[in-house]
Amino acid sequence: MRPRMPNADRLLRTLATVTAATTFASAAAAQTALSPEERRIVAYVDAHAEDAVGLLERTVNINSGTMNPEGVRAVGRIFRAELDSIGFRTRWVDAAPGMDRAGHLFAEHPGSRGRRVLLIGHLDTVRRDLVEAARRSDVALEFETGSRDERGDYAVIARRGTSSWTLRVHARPGHASGIFQPASGSGAIFEAARILTAFHQELRGEPNLTFTPGMILGGSDVRLEEEGTRGTASGKSNVIADTAVVTGDLRALSAEQLNSVRERMKAIVARSHPHASAEITFTDGYPGMPPTPGNQALLDLL
Repeated sequence: MRPRMPNADRLLRTLATVTAATTFASAAAAQTALSPEERRIVAYVDAHAEDAVGLLERTVNINSGTMNPEGVRAVGRIFRAELDSIGFRTRWVDAAPGMDRAGHLFAEHPGSRGRRVLLIGHLDTVRRDLVEAARRSDVALEFETGSRDERGDYAVIARRGTSSWTLRVHARPGHASGIFQPASGSGAIFEAARILTAFHQELRGEPNLTFTPGMILGGSDVRLEEEGTRGTASGKSNVIADTAVVTGDLRALSAEQLNSVRERMKAIVARSHPHASAEITFTDGYPGMPPTPGNQALLDLL
């Protein structure tokens, strides 16, 4: 950024607000190594920290989860207004039909010197417009793949693939007074508990693998709605439940790991208690992206 740029102060304000927290946090501690223009940027960031907090507050108070496209678009409108005000050309790119996603906000600022830089705020899915923008750029910076916790700083060079699973359990119904008897068995809820406990005991701890039951329903009448994110269950305390349904998440680094874990889960499910049966089905999400030598070389350089 150069002082003679049009709207330079407003550009500094917006860029500071949007990216200062991650981009310039360490620069303030090493001001002697910065150029005059870099020191000006850092000083502006320090002086307008409350602006950044205010914009952050406005955006995080909007429900903009992945499955809430209108909320995502609302956040996009906020950032679009900020970028429009400093001379960016902005456009909204809708997601492909059937994806149930909100889309992307694209903003471009023309220039006549230096390299063309592509800044990516969030990267879940590469579609056509993002690929084309990358091909027109000299440098790309993606702000989702760096993270920090109490142990230190991290850069991501691989990503686990996602899938979901649904466990359906059926058992012989009856009165609670007869549970555990040879003619009655243990019921569907105990059988679901057995399966989940075995998942926990036999599968956890494998590197790069995560799995979790996210929702469970059990009783005499269980209904899971079609989208799989909600349902109903009814029953009585003095009966042996005949139905249980569990939905969950499964993530693995490679297709080989994913397939191996699925087979082990199926084997656990098949070890049913007497008078109970269960089945588990899987739905693919996006595939894993295992680390490559090139990615490791970039991490070593960083």
